[in-house]
Amino acid sequence: MTTKIPKPMVDALYQLTGEDLDATLFMADIWYLSQVWDDCIDGDAYDMNEVFMIALSKIPQNNFYRRYMRDLTPIINQCIMDWKTANVLEQRQEGEDLNRAYMLRASPYRLFHYCLLLIHGMDEAIRLGPELWSIYGESLDDFLLEMKHA
Repeated sequence: MTTKIPKPMVDALYQLTGEDLDATLFMADIWYLSQVWDDCIDGDAYDMNEVFMIALSKIPQNNFYRRYMRDLTPIINQCIMDWKTANVLEQRQEGEDLNRAYMLRASPYRLFHYCLLLIHGMDEAIRLGPELWSIYGESLDDFLLEMKHA
């Protein structure tokens, strides 16, 4: 399994999906693209050839994505709206804006949780939720510190 995300995260996602390789690779690709997109907005450089190959070829050929494309597309759109809203809140920084931006930046994990629903059903997705969300790597304190130095 080749992916750009940290191996412990891939291993955890693989276990959570019931060892569904296609679902794991879909989630890994979405996570990677979300990180790259955010970093590009921040001015960081990436191999854009790889990014476009993932977005335009790898994900559309992924069997999990193809099977559930109609279910996943609205959730992906919600993630994009959340991320763009988070960017506005980070720029504005009024009141609780940064706390809300931190929350909205976690939207790929909402997509991953929905993937678990598609794989396992509601009850099992709920049971696996705390384990999935424990994978989220950025603390609110780290995020706020990063925003202070941005």
